[in-house]
Amino acid sequence: MEFEDFLPLILGLFIICGVLLAFYWILKKMTGKANRLSAGKYARIIDRIAISQDKQIQLVEIGEYVLVIGISSSSVNLLYKVKKENLKQFEQDISNPQFKDIFSNFLSRSKDNERKL
Repeated sequence: MEFEDFLPLILGLFIICGVLLAFYWILKKMTGKANRLSAGKYARIIDRIAISQDKQIQLVEIGEYVLVIGISSSSVNLLYKVKKENLKQFEQDISNPQFKDIFSNFLSRSKDNERKL
């Protein structure tokens, strides 16, 4: 077998790689635009986690507060309201804990913050 036999195979491989890279670039641009749309002038979604197919929890930053919001297909509920500086301190205290430890620490801090407000 000579090099001329492999030339169409190599050319096809480069074309397929080019198409895959083009799709990757398009998807990256589309998701970047969706992320920019989720940030408003006064509110910004910091993080979100899906609990099930139609339920999720979101952290929304509004002014000096971070709201923990539960969202389902039929309702939106405010779970907790935390000052932004307390959330930053909470992030610094965590090294590599389990979810149970994070959540219980977060609940105790949010109760302390509610008392202060």
